[in-house]
Amino acid sequence: MQKRSGGTLRFALDNEPVMLDPGGMMTLSDFHVVFAMYDTLFAIDEQLIVQPNLAVSWEYLTDTCLHVRLRQGVTFHDGTPLTAEQVVWSLRHLQQESSEYRSQLAILERVETLDAHTLRFHLHAPYTPLLSQLAGGAGLVLSPELTEVETADGINLTVHQGTGPFRLLRKTSEAVELVRYDRYWDRDEDGTPLPYADALIMPWLATGTDMLQMLEAGHLSFINEIPYAKVPSLHSREDIRFLGIPSHGFNCARLNVNRPPFDQTALRQAVAWAVDREEMLASVNLGVGLVSHGPIPPASWAHDESFLPYRPDPERIRELLTEGGCPDGFSFTIQIPAAQMLKMINHMGDQLRRYGIDMTAEVVEFPQMLENLTSGNFQAIFLGVAGGTDPDDILYTNFHSNGSSNYLGYSNPQVDRLLEQSRRETEHGVRSRLYREAQRLIVEDSPCIFTRSGLSMICKRSDVHEITPHPDMAIRWKRIWIEEGVRA
Repeated sequence: MQKRSGGTLRFALDNEPVMLDPGGMMTLSDFHVVFAMYDTLFAIDEQLIVQPNLAVSWEYLTDTCLHVRLRQGVTFHDGTPLTAEQVVWSLRHLQQESSEYRSQLAILERVETLDAHTLRFHLHAPYTPLLSQLAGGAGLVLSPELTEVETADGINLTVHQGTGPFRLLRKTSEAVELVRYDRYWDRDEDGTPLPYADALIMPWLATGTDMLQMLEAGHLSFINEIPYAKVPSLHSREDIRFLGIPSHGFNCARLNVNRPPFDQTALRQAVAWAVDREEMLASVNLGVGLVSHGPIPPASWAHDESFLPYRPDPERIRELLTEGGCPDGFSFTIQIPAAQMLKMINHMGDQLRRYGIDMTAEVVEFPQMLENLTSGNFQAIFLGVAGGTDPDDILYTNFHSNGSSNYLGYSNPQVDRLLEQSRRETEHGVRSRLYREAQRLIVEDSPCIFTRSGLSMICKRSDVHEITPHPDMAIRWKRIWIEEGVRA
């Protein structure tokens, strides 16, 4: 089939994007918009192999010195040419204390510019995950120059210029709108300029049911939130195609280890023992996804399929409750971002109640919940983690004492040492062993109650092509195309 340029892609977000500066991204909605606006230094393919992108070649001169050549002819959305100086500025911007990528980039001692298109990265120590992380959020390149974008409330939104396939046009009260950047640097195998689509429109919808209905009505091109009960029937549809692969993300209840009751390790462990993950997957998720016992998901090369630490054990739970000073049980509040999660949370609550643990759900507006998370204003929060392509992306960032996304107050010197050592090792086997040992300690400490590893899913109309799910859950926007005659 001949690929065609043109048309508008419509994709639903599950929340309103709240931060379009790459350093502040905290949600998949932010992530999806930002990855259409900005390019990364490197790319990573479906086999998790690093590929050229804004960087066309690279070489390790020593184990702490990386030499990188940039692609020439790349421009930002204001027409300014991309140079090494702007890459250095981007990295410094993403190294700021407030950045979600601070802990990934802390390894950089300095980055020097040799000429307009050549950089040299000097590292404090050997750092194996660097290339894969520069193919993700830590490698997004933005200009120090700002542009104002129209919004619904009349207060213009200020964003950094990017080099990505689409530029931000406006943000309304219901959607983000982007348009094709006509001077984008990339082309397909036949020399056709990318991206194929003329525009992206991303509305935010409350539930997967809403998204599927809009897709079936022709108002969306594809979605990645699908009601579990609908998944089996989608496989036989001709007008809609469903694709799903195990993702590197997981669902979990995050526990604040600095506030009662979860400042007591034994009480955290009691909750972890009381949750029947297999029963939840079957009853709530209808078998869609995989049971998760820890922060290394089944799709990861470091996954340990023999690691099954918890199954409900009434005697052990009673021992832990007594050890934690609550022999008759205890109560706590868990914040959730949306009412549609109540079925899952209520199901978990029923399991906990059998052992005298009373969990109350509080639905909190998503922006407020993120603020509560970052400020420590919570006992427990149920919020998933979208994993990157290397185990370090999740483990160090979330569970190292200095991790930039460690909002739980969790700290274990043994875990820190293992994660630091795994960054220096180059052999997969050694790194896998170190990560598995770190996972064992994290799960034993129970700062999170891991429940399920989901699928990276795409449900698309049959006229939308070249979109496939990726383990990191990122959407590769520029090659998606729509058949002629059926474009929006």
